[in-house]
Amino acid sequence: MRNSRPIILFPLLCFLSSTISILCDPNTLVCNEKEKHALLRFKKALSDPGNRLSSWSVNQDCCRWEAVRCNNVTGRVVELHLGSPIPSFLGSMGSLRYLDLSFAEFRGLVPHQLGNLSTLRHLDLGSFDELEVHWLESVSMLPSLSELHLSECELDSNMTSSLGSLVSLSLPDNQFKGQISESLGQLKYLEYLSLSVNSFHGHIPTSIGNLSSLSWTPPFQLEYLEADSCKMGPKFPAWLQTQKSLFYLDVSRSGIVDTAPNWFWKFASYIQQIHLSNNQISGDLSQVVLNNTIIDLSSNCFSGRLPRLSPNVVVLNFANNSFSGQISPFMCQKMNGRSKLEVLDISINALSGELSDCWMHWPSLTHVSLGSNNLSGKIPNSMGSLVGLKALSLHNNSFYGDIPLITRELQGEIPKCLNNFSAMAAGPIRSQYDIWYDALEADYDYESYMESVVLDIKGRESEYKEILKYVRAIDLSSNNLSGSIPVEIFSFSGLQFLNLSCNHLRGMISAKIGGMEYLESLDLSRNGLSGEIPQSIANLTFLSYLNVSYNNFSGRIPSSTQLQSLDPLSFFGNAELCGAPLTKNCTKDEEPQDTNTDEESGEHPEIAWFYIGMGTGFVVGFWGVCGALFFKRAWRHAYFRVLDDMKDRVYVVIALRLKWLQNNLRRYFLDDMNFVFDRFTMFKGCSEREKCSDASKMKEEEKIEEEKEHITSSR
Repeated sequence: MRNSRPIILFPLLCFLSSTISILCDPNTLVCNEKEKHALLRFKKALSDPGNRLSSWSVNQDCCRWEAVRCNNVTGRVVELHLGSPIPSFLGSMGSLRYLDLSFAEFRGLVPHQLGNLSTLRHLDLGSFDELEVHWLESVSMLPSLSELHLSECELDSNMTSSLGSLVSLSLPDNQFKGQISESLGQLKYLEYLSLSVNSFHGHIPTSIGNLSSLSWTPPFQLEYLEADSCKMGPKFPAWLQTQKSLFYLDVSRSGIVDTAPNWFWKFASYIQQIHLSNNQISGDLSQVVLNNTIIDLSSNCFSGRLPRLSPNVVVLNFANNSFSGQISPFMCQKMNGRSKLEVLDISINALSGELSDCWMHWPSLTHVSLGSNNLSGKIPNSMGSLVGLKALSLHNNSFYGDIPLITRELQGEIPKCLNNFSAMAAGPIRSQYDIWYDALEADYDYESYMESVVLDIKGRESEYKEILKYVRAIDLSSNNLSGSIPVEIFSFSGLQFLNLSCNHLRGMISAKIGGMEYLESLDLSRNGLSGEIPQSIANLTFLSYLNVSYNNFSGRIPSSTQLQSLDPLSFFGNAELCGAPLTKNCTKDEEPQDTNTDEESGEHPEIAWFYIGMGTGFVVGFWGVCGALFFKRAWRHAYFRVLDDMKDRVYVVIALRLKWLQNNLRRYFLDDMNFVFDRFTMFKGCSEREKCSDASKMKEEEKIEEEKEHITSSR
């Protein structure tokens, strides 16, 4: 040690003796003589220019010496606060549990006797930057070591994995290079790990994932956390409870497979938006009171009864969980103020019971999805008070009875008030109908909620998510509803999808259906409806799907481009129905009044305007050219000069082409004539030669015959 620096105190802690059970008075403690003489020998090896160890003498008990702490039961030395090169005598203190030698400027080798400290649990050798190599071999031999601090030690090689009992490992500000050692993953009891201010590079080893006991306290305070689709599981992130300023939390699709801890719901009461969807988080929320503006817990494993809500909740999505119990306590809960709830999705759960007549407690609702539960009974009258309702889904339940959404008992009569759903009676949906939540300091677009609703539309179940805010639909299919279809429902000119299939409705379709100008899909199949299909349905130009099968309709199917192009199965099961697209022809009595005259008369103005426009264009074009030539002599002369020039050019081109064609034809025919003449001459010569040859042969034969006759006669 340098003489110019003072002695620094070093703790040597936690020695515990198991052999003495009688408490001793600290004033009467007597230190162990063997350890006393070891400390006196150690003092001689120290440089103490400040005379801080003057109390270390033979005549005084070592437990009263400065920088020495003894166990008040056994009298054994358990702590030393000193500074000097590491003495080898430390190895003889077998009960030592805590040793802090940081920033002592030790040099040379660490004595191998240090490995004899079999009970040592805490060792701090920070700032050992001038020690000999291989000095960590003795440290690696400590079997009980649980905390090791080696900051600023200029280490350049990875630690050994033999320290399997370590709970805390601190290696900051060294000279480590390369990749982090895979052997760190074998320290399975590790709770704290610090590798800061080094030169590591490459990937973090996968074995780090084995350190399941690591705890982390983030050095930051977040206000906005969006970590969807990030791997944060499988355990619930406990470090969230350190965030005191968080107002937005999104850990959806993060692989969490755990139970939501109790502290989370207390912590979450200050968060405005919570998104935990698409995980496997479980828990019972029956005793929880939710106070968040937006809560999305869909597609998880939550169970039990539905929780209570505060009036501040605007969006609540509990779809696709395992909530059970009666729905009435939730619907009829009392709140301290007017509810702001606009979106309620508790579909695909195991909720049961009847819908209580408490919908007047939720006046701000715009989207309601209760489908795929075990709900039953009649639909309560108070649902007609939801004047802002844009989407309602009650499918896959066991509702029965009349449709009471539009009825109220007033002085014996049943007034129709379905037109209170003014949001469905408006025109096409535009961007100004997007839901914005004033409860947030920053505007919150409905798109960020991404509610998912499954609607039975156009003969198939479709999930509407991103475009749900543009959908206006009523889906009351697959229930036990009876009675007639209220006339008021046909006043919803902005409605796009209407599905009343698989019920017990009766009566006729009102002719007012022709006013639903934006209707795209109409499904009235499997009911008891009767009468004729109104002619006004032909006015629905956006209608692309119609299913009225298995009813009691009669008469002729109205004529329109859409209806005649539909699948005949859409009208199947109506014995008295006729006309295209069915193969059954209608009788003369069933023929409707001819509407062709009206249609043709409607087309006449269009045709007349077409011819008027064509004639006007011809007149303007003709006189635009001829008039200019008539009044402008220079233009007229130039025009005719151009015509003469064009005529001369055309004449020359045609004359040259004809001359070229004539020459080619003449050459072609002359060649052919010469060829034919040559062939004819050759043929003729050959024929004459053949004739001459035949004549000479005949003469020779005659001559031979004459000689034969002459010989015969001479004999």
